[in-house]
Formats: sequence, C-alpha cells, structure tokens
Amino acid sequence: MKKIALVLWFIVFIFNIKLFAQSQHIEKHVNSILLKEFQVIIHPTKIPDTLNERVDDNNVIQIYLQDSRGASTFWVFGLNKKIRIKGEYTNASHLRKRNEKIFDKDANMIIHVEKYFQPIPAGVWLFYNDKGVIIKRKKYS
Repeated sequence: MKKIALVLWFIVFIFNIKLFAQSQHIEKHVNSILLKEFQVIIHPTKIPDTLNERVDDNNVIQIYLQDSRGASTFWVFGLNKKIRIKGEYTNASHLRKRNEKIFDKDANMIIHVEKYFQPIPAGVWLFYNDKGVIIKRKKYS
C-alpha cells in the first residue's frame, strides 16, 4: 500500500513539474504586437502587462495589454505628461509574419522571420488638445 501511495505521489509530482515547465515556456514565447497607427512594435514578456513605448520625439504610449493577440487599452501622453489620445484595440484576427534580410560579416544572407499580431482599432478613440480638452472622437467598429 505504501508503494502504491509513493508511486501515485511521484506521478502527481512529475505531472505538476511538467505543467509548470509548460506554463513558463508559453509565457516566454509571446509574439510581438504591431500598433500600426503609431508604427510601434511591442515585445511583451507576460500577459497581462503594462508597457510604455516612445511613439516619436514628443509622445509616449502607455499600453495595458490584456491578452497575447493585442486586446488592449492605451493612452498617448505628450512630453508635458498630458493625455493626447485614449483608445482601445481588439484582438488581431491572425498571426502575421515579417521577413527581414540580414547580412552577416561574411556576406551570408540570413532571413529573420518575426511573427506578430496586428490588433484592430476598436471603440471610440478620444483626441485631446494641449489643455486636456477633447477635440475629436473617432469611432471604430
């Protein structure tokens, strides 16, 4: 009876280790996400997550990423830390690929393939002036 209990305990232990290893593996392989409207590519390392990326010399986008396919809420802030744009994205419909040719020092060509999601603008995006007043609303389906 003790042998059976020990064998069952060992099986459960191994099963839990395997599940933990798989969950760690999935978390490390989150695909990149392209926010086309801002020409920003984010590289999340976990889901959910909040990320900050520079859009240009004057603006920073803060993204609350809700899942690995791009569903998110974002805020664009100017250098004065005032909000410029607020909006949402819904999940991308499919995984895209981008090929990039890279030449190493020996002139050998390497093809780098980056997989990414391109989420779809959703809801109502709000645009603000320098005083924080809404100046434009843009509705996405």
